[in-house]
This record gives sequence, C-alpha cells and structure tokens, in this order.
Amino acid sequence: MMRSFLQVSATVTFLLLAAERVHGFSLVGPLPPWQTAGLGYQGAGTLTTFNNTVGTGGPMNINEEYRWNVPTIHYGFSAEFLSYFGQSGVDSIEEAVAILNEIGDVESIELSDVPTESGRVNLRAGALGLTDLKSTALSYMLQARGLADPARYAFALRNRWIINNVTNYHVIKRNFDPETLRPSSFINGSLYTYVIQDPVPPSNYAWASNFPVDPLDRLLPRNLPVAGIDLFGVPSGFYFTKLTRDDIGGLKHIYRSSNYNTENALPDVTGAGGGGAVAGQVGFPGGGDTFDFPSGATGVGGGTFDFPFSTATNTVAGGAVGGAGVGAGAAAVGGTFVNPALKAGISSLEMVRADYDSLVGVFFNPLTVRFSETVLTNDRPRSQSLTRTVLQPDIIFNAADLQGADASSAIPQVAISGTGNWNNSDALDGTTGDDAGPGVIVPPFTITFNTVGPIFQNLQSAGSFFLTEGAFGSQSLLTWGSYNGTTNEPVVYPVGSSILDLERQVR
Repeated sequence: MMRSFLQVSATVTFLLLAAERVHGFSLVGPLPPWQTAGLGYQGAGTLTTFNNTVGTGGPMNINEEYRWNVPTIHYGFSAEFLSYFGQSGVDSIEEAVAILNEIGDVESIELSDVPTESGRVNLRAGALGLTDLKSTALSYMLQARGLADPARYAFALRNRWIINNVTNYHVIKRNFDPETLRPSSFINGSLYTYVIQDPVPPSNYAWASNFPVDPLDRLLPRNLPVAGIDLFGVPSGFYFTKLTRDDIGGLKHIYRSSNYNTENALPDVTGAGGGGAVAGQVGFPGGGDTFDFPSGATGVGGGTFDFPFSTATNTVAGGAVGGAGVGAGAAAVGGTFVNPALKAGISSLEMVRADYDSLVGVFFNPLTVRFSETVLTNDRPRSQSLTRTVLQPDIIFNAADLQGADASSAIPQVAISGTGNWNNSDALDGTTGDDAGPGVIVPPFTITFNTVGPIFQNLQSAGSFFLTEGAFGSQSLLTWGSYNGTTNEPVVYPVGSSILDLERQVR
C-alpha cells in the first residue's frame, strides 16, 4: 500500500513539474475561408459578440506566422486620442511601449528566466470600475506583432455538421509550446480545457469556450498572458506589469533569426544607395562592398558596418548611387535589392514615436529609415541594405465612440484595424492556395479606444414596466483609467486638463 502511494505521489509530482514547463502561444493572421462567423470567427471591422473587440483576425497554424520585416516600428497619436486622454494617456502608452522596447534581441532571452505571472489588481481602481489604458494598449500591440489570444484559441472549432438532427464538431488546437512548437493545452503553466457552446445568440454561432482547469486560475487570472485579453477584455482594476513567458516565447518563435520566410518588402521600401564611400574600401559605412548582396565586382551600396538610422526627409525617392565595391572602379547603382526574398526574422524590433505635424494636424513629416536585412540565396546568408520612407505612423492610437448601432448589448473596449491588409506569402512558395501564411504585417495598424464615456446597463426583469436611474448600479461598465501597484490615485479619463496638455505640446 505504501509503495503504491509513493508511486502515485511521484507520478503526481512529475505531472505538476511537467506542467510548470509547458506553455503556449497563439498566432494571428487574416481569416482563412474556413474561419466562418458560424464557428465563432469574425471578419475585420465587425463586432464579435463574445470578446468585445472590433476587427480582430483569426488563429494561424504553426509556421503560418505574420510578422514585421523592418526593424523600426513608428507610432503616433491622433488628435482625438490626445484630446480625450491628454498627456496622462500618452504617458500610459509610452509605458507600454517601454515594456516592448525592453525585449531587445529575442535570441538572447532564456525563457526560463521570464516569469509566468504578470497580472495584478488595484483594488481601488477595481472598486471604481476602471479599465487600465496601458495594459489594454500593450495587449493589442502584441497582436500588432503577430500574437493572438491563446486563452481563446487553445481549443478552436474547425468543422460543424449535423447527422440525424445531432450536431457534431471537429476541434483543433491553435496554441503551441514555444520550445517544442507542438500543440499545447497549457498557457503559462496552467492547464486549459473547453466546452462547446452552441447556439450562442443572437447570431446562433458555435464556439469552443476555453477556461483553466484550476478554479483558482479562473477566479484570479494572474498568469494570463498579456496577449490573452481578446476573450473578455481587461477586467476592471486588473493590470499587467510586464510580458509573460508565453508572450516572449511567441515573439521569440516569430522573430528569431533562424526563422526564414519568403516575403515581399513593404511597399515603401527601396534599395539603399551607399553614397560618400571610398572606392575599394572594405566595409566602409555607406559604401559598396562585395559582402553586400547581390555580390560581385560592384556592390549595391551599403557596407557590412551599416547600422539602422532615421533622418527627416522631403523626398520619397529610392536609394542613391553607392560607392564602388572591392576591386571595382565604378560606382554601384542605388535602389537595387532582391524582392521577394527568403528573409531571416528580425530578432530585435524598436518602437519609435513619430508625431503628426504640431501633434494635432493631419500632416506627417516623412522619415527615411535605412537598415540592413539578411536574405538566404544559394543556401548562403547575404546582407542587403534598404531604405524605407515612412509616410505615416505604423501604429496609430486613436479614440472614438465605438458603441455602434441599436440592438446590441456589447460594449467594445477597443477597435483595431484588423488583418485584412496583411500580405500572405502563400503565392511565393510555388504552391498557391494551400497555406494561410506565413506573411508580412502591413501597416498602418490602428488601435481605437472606445470613448462612449460612462455607460450603464438597465435590465428589464419579468413583471417590470418602467426602468429608471435606480434600476442600474452606480458603476459604469467602461471607464478608462491609469493605475499601478503604488498608492498613487488612479487617473480617470477623460481628464479635464487634456486640452491644456494638448496646447502645451503644440510646437
């Protein structure tokens, strides 16, 4: 008996330890044809009935990831955002951006060093019914980098059919372990399961509702990944302090330098000319070099010691003439680069603020960004120098009343521009129509916060004929705020000084 007890205890201990090491992430991309509204998937620009988000994409299979193939992502604020949220709102977004910029090179991150818990609760903010602006922005910026909500897609419906008046389903997993890349039922160490709900009114769709097995994880989702708020939004009083292990694991898979995908360059990318180099000088910054691609007697401009930099520009022209390569007596022709190409993942992304003219105008000063990328040709990695002319921010933070038309009980926290304009690379692999990815994230990506203001709910019960102010609770169902774990008072939006803050920023 004692031996059997010890064997059972050892087995349980092993399973618990194994569970701690098992994690998962989900990938987001444009909806393939099978992801229909009837199975709980929604197209860009439509309001889902269960996740309070407008314009999200769908879950991708492993190796169907969508990603950025430029090293710098520019972000900016619309006049509507600045008017409603003011400087305090900008500061909250900047805090979220700082968390992403702290990631650095994903190659150097050891996942075992990243915590699985990030969620915290501010009781005062929760009592006020406040939704944290920073945490919401941080989550949707992860979607803008290619991650979906694993808490929603750990289990997902693939097919639904009826036999003898009985509905049947195929269920798939779209949550993957960041180390083995195999389908996983775990998220940040928590085991998930599902129940199929069908039909869900008012449109009578079906979906696999995912939830943690441990009831404590359901009560307080401290280990919820930052990318995991698409299901119900950020709860009142809840906030994130950093990215979790599964968030980092998903980004590491997508952007690792050993992950080569055939991709097109963004439409605003051209070949970079060298300019100002000394002919025959190996690796001279800005000059042609035989180590550039295409290689040969004359380089295409840009040496092996190039580095990304940004400058203001008044032109949207291509690259200039480059310096001569090693052993060459003629200058290289600017603007030449391989496209499409088999490209390595850009292991380090940086977000840089780029404001509209005087912060409140519709005009944007174009930026020229020069960078290098690695492409694989003839089984050998090569470097090529590129120039990107940025005509508008890649990620735009906006604010608007999103409440929509009549006959809807949903209160969307956020609307995002969706994945409809993202570029699927399926046509570049020789077999068209067989894959939903991989692909390239094409900007702009707009994150619009709902500014409907304090909104309350009147529910009519049986036998009641009139609803008054006394028939609803005193707490609004959506009020934006900024708060953390300190004793500082939460900031509540819209702030009365937002116009003054806006005027102080105009230059």
